[in-house]
Amino acid sequence: SGTCGDNLTWSLNLHDSTLTIIGTGRMNDYTDNTSPWYTYKSFIKMIVLPDSMTSVGSYAFWSCSSLTTVIFGSQVNSIGNYSFGWCSSLSSLTIPTSVKSIGTNSFLGCSSLFLNIPNSVISIGENAFDLLPNVAYSGTATGSPWGARCINGYVEGYFVYSNETRDSLFACSSAVEGNVSISEGVNYIGNYAFRD
Repeated sequence: SGTCGDNLTWSLNLHDSTLTIIGTGRMNDYTDNTSPWYTYKSFIKMIVLPDSMTSVGSYAFWSCSSLTTVIFGSQVNSIGNYSFGWCSSLSSLTIPTSVKSIGTNSFLGCSSLFLNIPNSVISIGENAFDLLPNVAYSGTATGSPWGARCINGYVEGYFVYSNETRDSLFACSSAVEGNVSISEGVNYIGNYAFRD
């Protein structure tokens, strides 16, 4: 346990692998291996952020490869650069409508995550969603390319298609295990669809 902002503290429960942050205001920014919980990154499966926290720091949860779930507070307005980069098991995360900006490579390599971006987001950093199977967003944020394999694709199970006709397959979630069957109607498979 310790501090992670002027008015934020963190604690890690090793019994249930939950990292909990409490307090108010902005989280500190870090570099790729300097967050205070970095030593425990492979143990963290869930992160709980408080309603009164306003930002997720750069590299905050970088490379937490066992992380599956993040519960955001209702007042977070920015997600820092590389904050969830290479959290390859992350599959449950809802970005709150309080978020206005998402930094560069914020979700890089989160290959199990199908992400819905609220229209409140007005700034998206370069390659924020690099290697994500699909990102759904209908807003007008600045910043491109975002790096997702598909934007506003049709999601069915582990697959992302370009639309409901399911003739173009763009991605497969890395959460899938074993063999997969591709429907007969597919006549195009996008680059890197099965990369992870």
